[in-house]
Amino acid sequence: MKETGEGRLEAWNVETNIWMAVCGEHWNTSYQSETACRLLGYQSLNETRIRDETTTQSMELYNRIGTAINRQTQMKVLFDKSRNKGCRNGKNMTVHLKCNHFECGKSYTNLKRRKRHRRIVGGTESHPGQWPWLVALHGGPEEVFFCGGVLISERWVLTAAHCIGNQTDVSGWTVNLGITRRTASPFSVRKRKVLSLIKHPGFNPSANMYSSDIALILLDSSVDFDEFLRPICLPPSPTTRIPTGTRCTVIGWGKTIHDDDADYLSAIHEVEVPIVDHNRCAEWYARQDVYIPQTMLCAGYESGRKDACQGDSGGPLLCRNEHHNWFVAGVVSWGINCAQPELPGIYTNVPMFLDWIQDMSKQIGYPLVID
Repeated sequence: MKETGEGRLEAWNVETNIWMAVCGEHWNTSYQSETACRLLGYQSLNETRIRDETTTQSMELYNRIGTAINRQTQMKVLFDKSRNKGCRNGKNMTVHLKCNHFECGKSYTNLKRRKRHRRIVGGTESHPGQWPWLVALHGGPEEVFFCGGVLISERWVLTAAHCIGNQTDVSGWTVNLGITRRTASPFSVRKRKVLSLIKHPGFNPSANMYSSDIALILLDSSVDFDEFLRPICLPPSPTTRIPTGTRCTVIGWGKTIHDDDADYLSAIHEVEVPIVDHNRCAEWYARQDVYIPQTMLCAGYESGRKDACQGDSGGPLLCRNEHHNWFVAGVVSWGINCAQPELPGIYTNVPMFLDWIQDMSKQIGYPLVID
């Protein structure tokens, strides 16, 4: 993960549908630079430089004192400065930032806003940008959605091995990142092809009921982070254990009911589910003659009601670490129907595969840096 980021600041111009350099004329470093860094996922600002692109002069450092302008006005000024007319005085002054301390597992969205109430197996519709690490896997020339995944770095996506199946030719696969609605194509969407697929060697659904249901996808090129696209944190360590009763959140575009004819949802939905004691979960599933290995997590309610469902496969089960950042504790794997009593959802226990994730990323040549 890039701890420090630097470069020219650009914003999306909705009139021209292209990225435009933000004008540095009257730029307010004390507020606007800090705000831009936070939008990009960094905790702090290192420096601001204003460059006159019409000359060959080197960049000069500006540290302007903030003025008494409210937040709404400041943000309007920030994005107004990217309009295609450029700076009002005719000069080509651009803003260059250096930001520090990138944070995984945090979105810029204000999570205190009132949630909408459209239901998905007991869940609610998410706000755009709330889960900027969720990705969608599409296949074929028509880019048909078939699974979810979660971004863990500029080049790597984590998903379920059963989403890959026996596929070896991924030339027709597309990974959509930064999407807020699955069926829409907003400016924030990044599309990438797949360079490499790595399934865990222990995955054998016919022999051990989806044990080691985890896989890595290497994107064909890196992605840049912004307010709609950020990576999730990985578990703190391979020995991380999620205590029973911990309330975590599963997200995705899955169906509202277990029905082959039901449609996948357009908007991302979320549902909070508690971690279930492994022994208790194993007892419940034993009644169905199903064995739950230690490499799996169970999450849900004894009474059912809330759960992941078809189409959520490969997506993340998210819990919070000691710094209140989200991390991927599980990968949606399988279940018997959806939201059934005493049949909680089954997830791949990601901490137990942390060493494998690191080792594979190093072997392929794009190592992950895990704090």
